[in-house]
Amino acid sequence: MFRIISVFTLFLGVYGATRRSAEKKVAQYSKQELRIGEQLDFVERNVLNVLRFGTFPQLYNSSYPKIRDCGCYYSPTKILFGTRIGLQCQRMWPQDNPPYNAEVCGPVCNDHHGVDIILFCPHGWHQDCARGCYPPDDFGVVERRVDFWELTLTSLMMYGADYIAVAESYLDKCGCDGKIRPIRYGTQIGFDCVMSKQMEVLHKARVEAGEENPECAASPHCLDHEDRVVITFCPAGHRATCSGCEKAMADNTLEHRLDWMVNVISGYARESLELLGWQPTTAQILACNCAKGVDPVDYGNRLGYSCPVRNADDIQPECGPNLLCHNAQGENILHFCPEGFVPTCDEGCSLPWAGRKDEL
Repeated sequence: MFRIISVFTLFLGVYGATRRSAEKKVAQYSKQELRIGEQLDFVERNVLNVLRFGTFPQLYNSSYPKIRDCGCYYSPTKILFGTRIGLQCQRMWPQDNPPYNAEVCGPVCNDHHGVDIILFCPHGWHQDCARGCYPPDDFGVVERRVDFWELTLTSLMMYGADYIAVAESYLDKCGCDGKIRPIRYGTQIGFDCVMSKQMEVLHKARVEAGEENPECAASPHCLDHEDRVVITFCPAGHRATCSGCEKAMADNTLEHRLDWMVNVISGYARESLELLGWQPTTAQILACNCAKGVDPVDYGNRLGYSCPVRNADDIQPECGPNLLCHNAQGENILHFCPEGFVPTCDEGCSLPWAGRKDEL
């Protein structure tokens, strides 16, 4: 088994190591192990960032039966302390609540007003009254860390569909008769819709000619119980089947699993960050000396935001690591990227190892 390695944590000197000793440790690892650690850090940071912004009641199992049995008085809301991941609900008066089951509901905590609260966390995560919901601190070996984040990412694909924006114009090009539906059968991942009768005629003609719809990447190869053509829409890293969207992974090695996870979380971030409400902070925009508000990046990876800069000499350190670029109008611009991504001039926000000469 590979030794567990985290480039991000090694350089921070975790476990009391000095910077010099940390650098010596890094030198002992192969390029393959360093790449594995870097990819795992990337996946972890992106998943955490997504979970901080979204609500995901299904992912946190905040169902009505659990809310009722744990004595919640109000509907669960976002956790705003610690990791800021998960949901919490208030338990009002103990005498009005059912007998408390700590094994099912976890510890009873107190908010800053002294009200009892219950935490709802993703499956396999730990919960703490100070930290909120958090992943295990120690996995022991890298395979367990990969298993954990792959499971969390798969759950996100199943229950995070609410933050995927769908353009009506694209559905029209695919021939959907009405709205799309989250898949609630088989894998429970992806969306589908029923093809309109008019598009079915064109679809059959294309099949006979061996052609595909050039304006729609979705799969129209299944039939429902009424023999209507069903169009299946899948997230990045998945292929369409008549049982929903399945993982499209070349092999079950650590390298292929991590490549798949990077592809999936990158695609999800690209499709969901706008609805999640992720944007650079006002303080960061001011520190970067933006001449006006930020705009979504519509080129390259189509991820993140950019702004024109008034005067590059007035950019403050609080702007963070960045790269001064030029747009088509000759203006100096800066890019703002979500966790794990790095700014580049050509792609906007890119993978941290993209284009690196020592890439494996």
